[in-house]
Amino acid sequence: MELQRYNRLLLIFIHGFKGNERTFEDFPERLRTVLTNSLTAVDVDVVVYPQYETRGDLKAAATNLCNWIMKIGEERCEHGLPPPLIVLMGHSMGGLLAADAFFNLKEATAEAPEEEKKHIPKIIGILAYDTPYYGVEANLFAETARTRATDLHSKYGSAISLVSTLGAAVKTATTSTAVARVATDSVTAASSKMKWGTIGAVVAATAAAGATIYWQKENLQNGVSYVTEHLEFVKALTRKEELKERVKRLKEMSNEIIFHCYYMQIQGKSGYVRTFIIPPPEETAEFFTPVKSAAPDEVDAHTTMFNPGINHQYYQLGDASIKLITVMVRNNM
Repeated sequence: MELQRYNRLLLIFIHGFKGNERTFEDFPERLRTVLTNSLTAVDVDVVVYPQYETRGDLKAAATNLCNWIMKIGEERCEHGLPPPLIVLMGHSMGGLLAADAFFNLKEATAEAPEEEKKHIPKIIGILAYDTPYYGVEANLFAETARTRATDLHSKYGSAISLVSTLGAAVKTATTSTAVARVATDSVTAASSKMKWGTIGAVVAATAAAGATIYWQKENLQNGVSYVTEHLEFVKALTRKEELKERVKRLKEMSNEIIFHCYYMQIQGKSGYVRTFIIPPPEETAEFFTPVKSAAPDEVDAHTTMFNPGINHQYYQLGDASIKLITVMVRNNM
C-alpha cells in the first residue's frame, strides 16, 4: 500500500431505529478532538450520517449507506484527493446497518474495474454501541413496562387502545393476549419467559411499555399505519439465523477490519444484570464489552449511552473507542 494513498480518517456515526443526528450528542466531536491531536499522519473528521427513515427493508437502508460512502470517494477523486479511511460507528440498529454496508462495499470493490477501485473509500473498522447483533432481550419491554405503565397510561391513555388494534393488524403475532399483557397496566402478570419471537410483540411492547424516549415521544394516535410502516425494518431483529450469520462474517473478516461492540448493563433490583441486547455467546464474546450504566432501566441505558450525566462510563467508553481507532489507523498506514 502506498503511504500517501490515505491521508484522511472519517468517522461515520449511524443512528438506530427512530434515532436522529442528536443521538450521539457530543461524543463524535470529543473523539475528533482527541484523535486530531494524537494521529498526526491523517486529518480526522467526523460526520453523522443524515437522518434516514427507519422503515422498509434493512437491506435497502444498507445499500443507501454504501452508495453514500462511495459518493464520498467519488467527490474526493473529482478534487484530486485520495479516498478516506473510514470507521463506521453505529448505535443500536445502526450497528447492523454498518455491518451490512461494509459487506456491500466489499462486494462493490471486488466487482469494480481496477481504475475505479483506487477511488473507493476503505472501511477499516466497525464500532457498535448497544447494537442487538443477536437480538433484543426477551424480557426487556415487560420489565420496562412494570416501572412505566402507570406514567404511560396517564400521558398516552388514548394511545393505549392502539395496541388492541395491532393484535389484529399484525399477522405475525402469535396471540393478542401476549400483546395486551404488555400493553396494559396489569402487565405485572407477564411471564419472565416471554419470547422475543414475533414482530407484533416487538411493536406493541415498544409502544405500550413506555419506551417513549426510544420512539422520540411521537404521537402514537397516528394509528396503526405509522407503526406498521416500520415493521419490516425492525423485523431484522427476529431473524435469528441472519443475526448469527452477520456476526460470524464479521469474525471471519477480523484480519481485514477491527470490529467491536460495547453494550450497556444495569443492575436489576433483584441483583441480576439486565441488558438491552442479548449478550453474545462465548464464541464471539471477545468482540463485545459490557458497560455499566446508572440508568433506571434498559431502555434508558440504551438511549442515554452518550449522556455523561447518566452513563458514568461515558469517558471510559470514549477512551476505549479512541484506542481501537488508533490501532485501526496504524494497521493501515
